Amino acid sequence: MEMSGVVSFSRKYAGCFLLVMVALVYGVFSYLVPFQLDDIWYADLYKGFNDGSGRFSFGEFCETGLYHWLHQNGRLGNLLCPLFVAVFPKWLTAFFVGLCSALLYCVSVKLYAGPRRVGITELLLFLLAFAVLLPWHDNIMVADFALNYLLSALFNVLFILLFSGMQAGRRVAGKFFLLCLSLLWQGGCTRVFRCQCCVG
Repeated sequence: MEMSGVVSFSRKYAGCFLLVMVALVYGVFSYLVPFQLDDIWYADLYKGFNDGSGRFSFGEFCETGLYHWLHQNGRLGNLLCPLFVAVFPKWLTAFFVGLCSALLYCVSVKLYAGPRRVGITELLLFLLAFAVLLPWHDNIMVADFALNYLLSALFNVLFILLFSGMQAGRRVAGKFFLLCLSLLWQGGCTRVFRCQCCVG
């Protein structure tokens, strides 16, 4: 009787356990990966506008964002990157990356499964695919790349998940807000395709 209770408990909370595990593993991984590549450039860019200081200044942050928007691109991940690499402590950046990874895993499973319950075997197989298919070759745990690609993937999957019910007229305001947010996070031609999906 006790053993069946343990099995029932583990089945009931397996999804929660896996979500916490994903957040912890990717958060720790992000924490251990030093700032590098674009991270250093964004930190230096912000400090250049802020007299060499890494302390937060709203005016200098806006100046940095405006400069980047005018001379590079307007992706929200890049505009927010100076906060994560120059202002916030490293553990906060790692926490954010871990949280986004767990949310991406959760939303991806929901998109895959729909309304049905997913068994532990499927969750584990999905976790394996999730771990293997992330773009590791593109330095996904570098803070700037994580801000751009993990969050873009999260917003893309959320958009697909919510768009599937748009014709029924449910939660249109929330979907429109998500569309706007995901368009800000994306670069290139993907914005055009997403707008085209919305208008038919």
